[in-house]
Amino acid sequence: MRGYDTLERTFTVVSGVDESMDLELVAIPSHFPYRTAGLATLAGGVVLLASGLITLTFDRKEVGCTAQNKDPDGHCPWVLSTKWWGAAMLGVGAVAATLGVLFSTSHHARAPPCWRGPDPDLLGHSPVATSPVGPARDRRRAFTPSSWGDRARARS
Repeated sequence: MRGYDTLERTFTVVSGVDESMDLELVAIPSHFPYRTAGLATLAGGVVLLASGLITLTFDRKEVGCTAQNKDPDGHCPWVLSTKWWGAAMLGVGAVAATLGVLFSTSHHARAPPCWRGPDPDLLGHSPVATSPVGPARDRRRAFTPSSWGDRARARS
């Protein structure tokens, strides 16, 4: 199936025994650099937040003009209107910083754990199912003659 790791299993069939196997689809890991993208987005968000604050400080400041254009009180008739630009930068910066933190700290950004061999709790006495995927991503159950009786009793 496209988008998932291939899975191979080896099992032994015993006549007269009904048994089920639960197999999980394991998605192919993405190679997208979540940590790098998250840190870049976080840095861009911080820059936009700072720019938005600076832009808001310029709101309602007079634009320089010549002496002929000034009114009798000495004020220029033109005023900067940067309120909406500053608010937009603050909003986009806050969203970018939040996404940057989420990307850089998500479980995708962490390195996958190394496979250190089969987990003894999952294998039981004589494993029948084998997998190259590893116990961290593959929750298989080893079927042993003693577990067959336990499961048959649990069903009834």
